[in-house]
Amino acid sequence: MKILRNMVMALSMYTKLPMPRVEWKEENMKYMLFFFPLAGVLVGTVIVGLWFLFDLLGMGILLKSALLAVIPLLLTGGIHMDGFMDTLDGLGSYGEKEKKLEIMKDPNTGAFAVIGYGIYLLVMFGIFTEVSDKTIVMVGIGYIYSRILSGLSVTMFSCSKTSGLLYLFASTAQKEKVKIGLLIQGVLLEIFMLWFFFPQAVVLIIGASIVFIYYWWMSKKNFGGITGDVAGFFLQLVELVMAFCLVMGDKLWF
Repeated sequence: MKILRNMVMALSMYTKLPMPRVEWKEENMKYMLFFFPLAGVLVGTVIVGLWFLFDLLGMGILLKSALLAVIPLLLTGGIHMDGFMDTLDGLGSYGEKEKKLEIMKDPNTGAFAVIGYGIYLLVMFGIFTEVSDKTIVMVGIGYIYSRILSGLSVTMFSCSKTSGLLYLFASTAQKEKVKIGLLIQGVLLEIFMLWFFFPQAVVLIIGASIVFIYYWWMSKKNFGGITGDVAGFFLQLVELVMAFCLVMGDKLWF
């Protein structure tokens, strides 16, 4: 039952699925990050399923791409996009670490966040207009892979501050067990991708690895570590980059 409550906590936190109410306490959060990739399974499955359903309905590429670009936001409640936007405001200030963190806590949305949000959705919309039946499954798998990497970062990277949701999760998690569990998930997923979608998998893994390294460097340089907002920034960015790499790989290699 303890493990089940951790799974329910993860899905209720990271998706908009209606879930049973679970008490907000340490015991129910120890392994929550282990189940974080399940949110990616939901998003990826819906994306791939709707892709083919919209085709069957004869929907045009522009409307189909617009709907698919916003589906992840609807399924997650925009929790990661919120972090993406807050991080852009912090980075855009070019202030010291403390100033950036202060800006990121401000509930008001700044100009850099709005600009970045618009650019992100426009680029993702454009990417979906170029996705093919050959690559859509890998785009869907990318939503799982991004969450495995994001969960790993919480167990591997230092936190920027000793408060906030991410610090709460990091401090209550069974870090070594969760890290091993996520690593196993990641390796198994990589084997699956490389076995069934070799060229696409190579491109996706390389793109994700570059963003992961950038995430570590950027968070350490600008914030002294990661926060919940910065983790959300990474997840949104890596999903965008992976999808872009798949589209370009489809044009140039596959």
